[in-house]
Amino acid sequence: SYWGPVDENGVGMAPVDAFVDLIVDDNLDAVTGYEGGYILFNPELPPHLNTMTVMNPNLGYFIKVYNQVDNFTYPT
Repeated sequence: SYWGPVDENGVGMAPVDAFVDLIVDDNLDAVTGYEGGYILFNPELPPHLNTMTVMNPNLGYFIKVYNQVDNFTYPT
């Protein structure tokens, strides 16, 4: 597994939309952040258990993937 920071280009997007390619490729383990408390998006969990619903400006996020990803870009 690989952890790494992601930039803010995907702000305002739901994590499921921002990381759709990684989800389809079964490569996304989790996305974490901190917004007054720890927040999490895990595509394997039921939606009501994910506390990250939107990626907000001025916040940092960490992504955990199963296989290393080079040159990640958000969908347009």
